Amino acid sequence: MRGLSSLVRGLSSIIARVMVPSLVRAFRPPLRALPKPGWQGSRTKLRPRDTREFELADSHLFRDIAGAVCSTATLPRKELFEAWEVASRVDAKFPNATRVADLAAGHGLLGWMLLLLAWTDGRPRSAVCVDVRMPASADTLSEAMLQRWPDLRGSLDYVEGGLEHVQSDPSVLITSVHACGPLTDAVLERAVRGGAPVAVMPCCHSLRKQAVPQYGSLPELLTVDALRERAADIGAVPAIDSARIEALRAMGYLVLEEYVDPTVTPYNKLIMALPNGGDASSAHVGTAPAEARESLGRLETPPAKGSTRRELRSIPLMDVAAIRAISGRRPFESRRSMEVSLWLPEGAALSEVALATLAELASAAAWRPRSDGGAETAVPPGAQGGRTHSRRKRRPYWDVEAAVLAAREAGASTASGTPPPAKAEEKLGRDDDDDDEASDGGASAEQPVLGTRVEVEVALRETYHAEGSGRRACAFSIEFVSKERELSRGEVGMWQARVREALEWWAADEGANGGGPVFELR
Repeated sequence: MRGLSSLVRGLSSIIARVMVPSLVRAFRPPLRALPKPGWQGSRTKLRPRDTREFELADSHLFRDIAGAVCSTATLPRKELFEAWEVASRVDAKFPNATRVADLAAGHGLLGWMLLLLAWTDGRPRSAVCVDVRMPASADTLSEAMLQRWPDLRGSLDYVEGGLEHVQSDPSVLITSVHACGPLTDAVLERAVRGGAPVAVMPCCHSLRKQAVPQYGSLPELLTVDALRERAADIGAVPAIDSARIEALRAMGYLVLEEYVDPTVTPYNKLIMALPNGGDASSAHVGTAPAEARESLGRLETPPAKGSTRRELRSIPLMDVAAIRAISGRRPFESRRSMEVSLWLPEGAALSEVALATLAELASAAAWRPRSDGGAETAVPPGAQGGRTHSRRKRRPYWDVEAAVLAAREAGASTASGTPPPAKAEEKLGRDDDDDDEASDGGASAEQPVLGTRVEVEVALRETYHAEGSGRRACAFSIEFVSKERELSRGEVGMWQARVREALEWWAADEGANGGGPVFELR
């Protein structure tokens, strides 16, 4: 027995030392190979498992940042390398910049990198990111960064707003990576307006969209035609970038050019500019000439077309307290507008309240699919077929006659000063079986349910009096506002068609009663 026990112990030892490690190696998944050259430009999202690809990185800070980015599983590999290439070069040229701004920031990775490059060296720096809309990845990235570097809490703020509201200052370094096309010019214009140092890496060059830069007293030869001729000789990308550089130099800026690794991005030209030919080691380099800033003050950039949010009046990048007060996500608000133009007899009035009532009813009514090939066959976004567990009653269908009667009543009540009528939705007709199905929460594909509440604002924009005709042309603007979801162009197009249909019915009804048309659509 003693010999058998010794034999068992010996076999167990052999298994533990030889066979078990062999089995572990056999079934362990192979290590992933390090990225091949050119993989830095991949658009695939980094995942937590990709962290080991950066274990041999030359920079310990880059390795840690890459680990934080991988943990979010939201950002492409390409953006990590782009931001690092730009941030490392910009920080080397502006080491003493105590305030940096990342415009058209997206998720804000460039701002975080510029902040970390200074923080790890013991240099004071704060950052602000600005974009029209703060993506969800910005929150995810911020949580990952603060979890790894908790001491940075409060050092970076994100403001939702358009570039036209940005106020720069010589003490703020303006940066941007791949602001598409003319958006790069908007970033440069904001920097020049306040005499701020700036660093941009442009992309998406297009002669069709590109205008001559408007942020400098340009040489006489730099015109649209000259820009196109130059593009024909050397290509659109170098022609547009050279025009930007000439415009900055005309404003007294010292312009530096660098190129990042082309395997990361083909749009790899980095333009860095310092006002008044200042020292590149400091962001406090003075201001643009007073006469130039005065001329720039008269150039107001209009809000972006189709904007769906109310913009801030001012985003003062240099004021840390003011930025902190307006940072974070602002309440969502989607706005879309339409116009209605009518001929009205002199002295006659079409109440704005009446138009608002028609627009409210048009947006409140559900789509009624038609089997006879009619126009209203589309189901609006968010509507679901089948049955629903909601106890809310279905929205009524569009009824032109009921809508006109409600609008007349609203207009008459406003003119007489009587209390306003009941809610507009209650003026629309329903099918006889609506209440029966609504009582059990049922909803079929033919009767979609939409819970979005849309507000309506009506304003008289323009009036033109036709001499000798006894009538005037009035242009009304009708704006739809939703604080719950994005309004689509298709929806507003449908609502506009309904409003016009109701107005035509209203005018025809007045004419049929012998009074002649009260108005006529233009």
